Amino acid sequence: MSIFDIDFTTGLNKLETAISRFREWYPKDGNTYYGGYSGGKDSDTIMKLAELAGTPVEWHYHQGGIDPAEIVYHVRNHPDVIIDRPEKPILQLIPIKGLPIRTKRWCCKYVKESGGNGRIVITGVRAGESTRRKHYPIIESDITKSHKKILLRPIIDWTKYDVWEFLKYYSVDYCMLYDEGASGKYKGDGTFQRLGCILCPMESRGITKIDLDRFPKVAEAWRRAAFRLYEKRKVESPEAVEQWPTFNDMWYWWLARDKPSVSKLQGILV
Repeated sequence: MSIFDIDFTTGLNKLETAISRFREWYPKDGNTYYGGYSGGKDSDTIMKLAELAGTPVEWHYHQGGIDPAEIVYHVRNHPDVIIDRPEKPILQLIPIKGLPIRTKRWCCKYVKESGGNGRIVITGVRAGESTRRKHYPIIESDITKSHKKILLRPIIDWTKYDVWEFLKYYSVDYCMLYDEGASGKYKGDGTFQRLGCILCPMESRGITKIDLDRFPKVAEAWRRAAFRLYEKRKVESPEAVEQWPTFNDMWYWWLARDKPSVSKLQGILV
């Protein structure tokens, strides 16, 4: 299937449908769209789609200090993207807030999801990225104690193949990391099929191993932050770390993601 194939129930192809979503939901309150730009392929896709739709977007990149340098360089190639930095980088908050885990990803809320209050926020989320995301609607309200926004996902029904077809067809520049190890019909078959924060707790053990090898300086910064957390908890609340006799026990537990034994994990990651 191609993004140019017609869906006979709508009379539109995927490209036309995505563009129509930009136009249909454009803000009526005098604001432009607020765009979440990560520097990844999906962000590059929605940025180009907004241009094709003729709908202005105020693009924001939230820099938490643990993205690959290649992403940061790619973002800087877009002078219209506003770079937002949190009050403190994520790693400085580890000794205070703890290590983020799958069930408590405070880092995303603190950095990536902090903008767009009171706005319609464009995101590049796609259903094919995870089991949870396949249930996401095209548009929905996101209301918490700290914000009220509307999330619009114009490419929610696109596959990764659709994205690469689109980027290639329009000759859209993308982050160079996608080229590493890629040799097939599309760039996403290489080492990095998705890009994001280095050592994100949502990553698999396989990607975690790749991150440790590919980005050793950031990995070491994570380790130092985790060590400060461990030493702080040993003094202030020893019961919080009693399950980990040593710092390395805690460190390898965190890297395990799905919590295999420490001895098994050391054989995989060290």
